[in-house]
Amino acid sequence: MANEVHLKIFRKGVEAWNKWRAKHPHIIPDLSSFDQVYNIDFCHVRFIDFAQFNLAGARLNNADLSGANFQGANLQGASLIEVNLNEANLEGANLIETNLNKADLERANLKYSDLSRANLSEADLSDTDLSEAILCKAILRSVNFTAANLDGADLNCANLSKANLSYASLISTDLSGASLVEANLKNAEFGITKVSGANFRKAILTQEKDDLIGFLGLCFSEGLEAATFSDADFLQDYLAKAFEYAHQPDIRKKLGFSDFLDDAISHIAAMRTFYVDQQQPKQLIEVVSVITSELIHYLKKHPKAMYQIKPRQFEELIAEILASYGWQIQLTPTIKDGGYDIFAIAKAIKPGLETSWIIECKKYAPENKIGVDFVRALYGIKSDLKVANALLATTSHFTKGAKDFKASRYDIELKDYHNILEWINEYRPNPDGELYIKNNQLIVPGED
Repeated sequence: MANEVHLKIFRKGVEAWNKWRAKHPHIIPDLSSFDQVYNIDFCHVRFIDFAQFNLAGARLNNADLSGANFQGANLQGASLIEVNLNEANLEGANLIETNLNKADLERANLKYSDLSRANLSEADLSDTDLSEAILCKAILRSVNFTAANLDGADLNCANLSKANLSYASLISTDLSGASLVEANLKNAEFGITKVSGANFRKAILTQEKDDLIGFLGLCFSEGLEAATFSDADFLQDYLAKAFEYAHQPDIRKKLGFSDFLDDAISHIAAMRTFYVDQQQPKQLIEVVSVITSELIHYLKKHPKAMYQIKPRQFEELIAEILASYGWQIQLTPTIKDGGYDIFAIAKAIKPGLETSWIIECKKYAPENKIGVDFVRALYGIKSDLKVANALLATTSHFTKGAKDFKASRYDIELKDYHNILEWINEYRPNPDGELYIKNNQLIVPGED
């Protein structure tokens, strides 16, 4: 039960509260749920209601706020060191740069809350709902996230070193650039999780003997090829093990449903064709012999000649241009049913931005514009394959609908006739420039 004196002072506002705390630093404030009513059929607990309160900068160290309602409250920059917020409601709260070091947030509701740059080192967030929460650049060292719901959460560039994420749900979570050094991810659930640039050195990941879905789920992560692991061969070994594991005779019976397994096998197979070390594919060797420097130089002087080359030559042209920038390229077979023409890994871009692409090439007459249906279809294939980005290149142009669809999506690029000419004009067999990403846009030298 809450201390009524503490409540009275607290309700006077942040300034009065902080003055009282400065005079009585050894008193542990008690602001926990203050009224409990029981009857035979149910237990009704009335919680303290600080919803929408402005508590920015408040000092609440060691306070007992278990079960309190801070929904939508402003706690930006507040000091909540070792505070008890067990089962508290902090949905949509502003916790930017708040100090929650060693705080107890077990079973708390932190949905939609903003914890950007907050310090939660050694805090307990087990079984906590952090779905759609913002934790970018947060300090989360040694945090206990056991069984926490982090679906859709933004942990971009967060420090999760030595954090315990066992059994946590990471569906659609953004871990791009996050540090997960020595983190425990055993039995964590991955799915469309963004991990590009994430550091998994010495992290504990689910093994095939631990959990089937957890083990195979890692393959659904976006940008996995751009993550860092302790062993340089980790990705190659993981894909090989996962592919073999997914084809065990009794695996479908053990799993109980097959859609997940079919998707996993399809994605692993697609990744293995590109990420596993292998000889250069025959198609790439053909690109070098068919698309010569002389032809590209001819197109520089005679750009309209692009309309006379064959569709396959246009695919080879795009492949050679991207390869000249240091991209690793694999053309798909002429007869295929994949919905794209080129698999690519951008290797020669700025550190930490290596990423995967599927590329579709449309050699069309200038009056035959590319509509939104083509763009949607390629975007759907990108999503199904869990490839990070998609590019549609054409000798024609794009309709307004196609451009509008792309405008709200950073992970798809559209390059028309004029853009291809820019690439051709920048082409060097041994380039001194870079193809890179700026503001989530694919850039060629001279474009900025």
